[in-house]
Amino acid sequence: DLLNHMLKAIDHSEFKNKMERLFHAVIIDEFQDTDPIQWEIFRRLFLETNHPLTHLYLVGDPKQSIYAFRQADIYTYLSAAQL
Repeated sequence: DLLNHMLKAIDHSEFKNKMERLFHAVIIDEFQDTDPIQWEIFRRLFLETNHPLTHLYLVGDPKQSIYAFRQADIYTYLSAAQL
């Protein structure tokens, strides 16, 4: 539920702009266990923005993905790696 609420919150420009201005660099550790909703949040906040990040680091090893039971998706990892 928290992820879905966050995804909806990004639709509010005041909230999204505040979040965008707070961060100049982001590190997402254990990215191999990121699910599609989490990636959508990160993508919309830090890649599709009027305040581009200086640095975005995605740290992970697809061979160590262990959270498929909660929709972590190796294809999310592979898709992000193409950016």
